[in-house]
Order: sequence, then structure tokens, then C-alpha cells
Amino acid sequence: MADTYELDLEPGADDFAEDEMMIDNETVKVKSHATKRKGRGFNDHEDRDEFMKEKFDTVDTDTAGNAQRSVEGWVIIVTGIHKEATEDVVEEKFADFGEIQNITLNVDRRTGYIKGYALLEFKTYKEAKEAIDECDNTDLLGQTIHCDFAFVKGSNSSKSRDSRQVRRGRDRSKSPRRR
Repeated sequence: MADTYELDLEPGADDFAEDEMMIDNETVKVKSHATKRKGRGFNDHEDRDEFMKEKFDTVDTDTAGNAQRSVEGWVIIVTGIHKEATEDVVEEKFADFGEIQNITLNVDRRTGYIKGYALLEFKTYKEAKEAIDECDNTDLLGQTIHCDFAFVKGSNSSKSRDSRQVRRGRDRSKSPRRR
């Protein structure tokens, strides 16, 4: 009869199976320190601290010197208006301070009520300023209203220059800046 030989097609396969069964201690150490993180909220603490140190634009509460005239007059915005108020009610409240050129009460299409603010246009700065001073933090249909100029000039102070300097460090492009 013919001799039969045992042919090993994968030499060392038995050795490989033994290696799989051994646990590598270094892998266990790495996995114990690894955490799965998803989303934007998982940033380094250094980045967050650096972000909080940046200068942000501030809103000045005193707008008396910053008021800007619109094309036809001085526009003030009145917020906190009751949803069932009408143009007549608002006009009656502000009529004592001068002639109102225009009143705008925007209506919410879903509900049919006004959105809670009004834009009033006065002919002169004096009339608008007097209306703001007298009616700010007063009551209209059981709600406190707040008044201020709708358009104000942007500040030309050093604040805007400082914010541009901060942004320069975060540019992504390595090419020279435009002149």
C-alpha cells in the first residue's frame, strides 16, 4: 500500500491558537483609561478656559447718545405689550409726547394675536426721547412695557479693534493676510 504523509497546510497554526488565549496586560491598561466620547461637549479643559478669557462685545445700556435716525423719523421699540392690545391702545399711551408718524404691530399668523412688541415713529428726537423716558417700565393692559430706540449707532471704540485682534490668532489659512 501507499505511504500516507500528513501534510500541514498551516505551519504554526497551533502556536497561534495558544497565543490568542493569552491576555496582554498592556491592552487591558489602555482599555481601562479609554473613554468613548461623542459630540461637541467633550473638549479639553484648556480650550474651554482659553475660550472664556476672550473678549466679547458688550451691549451698552445707555443709548441716549447712540440713537440713530431712520429715513423718516425717530423709531422706538416698545416690548412687553399685551397680546390683545390694539393700535388704538398703544397710540393713546404715547400720543401725549408728540405726533406719531407710524405704528407697527406685527401679528402672529398662527394665533392671530400681536407678537408683543410695537414700533413707533416720531418726527423729532425730543418727542421720541420723552416717550422713552416717560413710558419705560410703565403699565399697559396689566403688563410692564419697556421702551428704547430701535436703531442705535455701533460703537467706534477700541472694543471692536480688540475683537479683531483676537480673531487674527484663530485664522486657518497660512497665507498672508490681505492688505
